[in-house]
Amino acid sequence: MPAQACPKPSFDEFSQSVKGSLGGATAISPNQPVWIFGAGQFGKDISQVLIRRGFDVAGFVETRPQRETVNGLPLLAWG
Repeated sequence: MPAQACPKPSFDEFSQSVKGSLGGATAISPNQPVWIFGAGQFGKDISQVLIRRGFDVAGFVETRPQRETVNGLPLLAWG
């Protein structure tokens, strides 16, 4: 018997399920700079969306950065 696919949760369902793990932080503010952890394709995509929506993306952070900038933004080493 083939395995049944699990239904994909909506964003609202996902958001509610992780709210407790965010330590009280439930939103980012467009008035504060945003640092994105990870400069791979997902991080780059997130930065573009945030910038288009008016957020101040300050740059990226990685544990072992391979370059100094990503999409013109600084890439800093964590730790």
